[in-house]
Amino acid sequence: MRAGARPAEPATVVAARQLAEEARADRWRQGQGAVPRRRAGARRASG
Repeated sequence: MRAGARPAEPATVVAARQLAEEARADRWRQGQGAVPRRRAGARRASG
């Protein structure tokens, strides 16, 4: 969430990175308990 960290990049690239980071965070949150397909301990150990 560093606004203007790389002013050389176009806004579309910044938006795409933010979307990717949000998607990754959602996936990580789901893995924590919303979608317990694997063992919870394995995911927590990886960080």
